[in-house]
Amino acid sequence: MKIRSIAQLFVAALLLNGCATAPTFAPFTGAPEVVSLKTRFGIDKNGNFSGIVLDKLTDPNIWAGLVAAGCSVFSDDPADCTTVGLAVGNEIRTFTDRRSNNEFYGKYFAPPGYQICKAKIDWDHTGIDSQSTFSTIIQQDGLGYYASIPSLAGRGTGINSDIYLQFVKTGLSSKYMCWPVGTHPWNCRGPGCTAGPGYGFYPGARYP
Repeated sequence: MKIRSIAQLFVAALLLNGCATAPTFAPFTGAPEVVSLKTRFGIDKNGNFSGIVLDKLTDPNIWAGLVAAGCSVFSDDPADCTTVGLAVGNEIRTFTDRRSNNEFYGKYFAPPGYQICKAKIDWDHTGIDSQSTFSTIIQQDGLGYYASIPSLAGRGTGINSDIYLQFVKTGLSSKYMCWPVGTHPWNCRGPGCTAGPGYGFYPGARYP
């Protein structure tokens, strides 16, 4: 399925909801209201995921750097940022389902007791080749994504991007002015993200 519009992305999101179930764990106690972080998304024409796998992180120093970057982008309270332990990051599970030779559906699941609030894409550190698509959607249990990569020979085919995720404790979406479920932070095709109607960024989703 080639996604050409926001409407088609919504249909893809419904398909994703049918193939992924959020992990269930006991909510964290004593954790801050908001958890923001930076991560790296990367996938090539062969379906190899080359980004950061948050639930596999073991180095607390790397995690601290990702949290510091996320807090800076979302202007979170620095005092809260220092209390976000690696255990939270290890519960941000990533799911990817390959539906065809070059189409992928996935999700960054919110850690237990949290919901996705906002997501930003670092456009200065993003590479999307001219025939690839990278789209996201705010869902009840996390940030869903769709990636389409052409099966072409040569280097540079694929998607690589620094992205920022903000999670808030369940029930606090109004306090943090979270984007509504169904919002598409970005729907990009090619290096300009302007392939036609329906492509582009939700206000505030492009960084810087």
